Amino acid sequence: NYVTRFIEHSILLSQDASARAQQVHYWIKVASRCLDLNNYQTLKAIVSALGTPPVQRLRRTWAYIPKKSLVKLESLSELMSEASNYGRYREHMGMHATRPTVPFLGTFIHDITYLLAAFKTHSQAGDLPEEEPRIHEVLMIMAQFQS
Repeated sequence: NYVTRFIEHSILLSQDASARAQQVHYWIKVASRCLDLNNYQTLKAIVSALGTPPVQRLRRTWAYIPKKSLVKLESLSELMSEASNYGRYREHMGMHATRPTVPFLGTFIHDITYLLAAFKTHSQAGDLPEEEPRIHEVLMIMAQFQS
């Protein structure tokens, strides 16, 4: 959240539309590079910042952004979209998980939250959450990324 707010403020700080556009263009390049490096956590922060209402309302600023950059941003936004429980991102990760990766932590938090809620509803006294197969699987995937 701090990274998202930092990016948002770096854009909104300037009063000049062309200077703001330079910042937006810069952050689109950084987001693209994050994808190349499999840094999905920062990629999501950048896409989120560029999608906030205060940044989106900057009509004159967006008019300066090259079409190629807008297309790239749209592609990155679709990849990191929350639609279908981050379906595009999860599919992408399944194909590219062999390289060093900084995954988007939000998907793990989301999964663990819902799995723990289901576990509490259906568990018996003495059951440990780590022993629930689906929770164990998510924890193992997280450990795999850490190593």
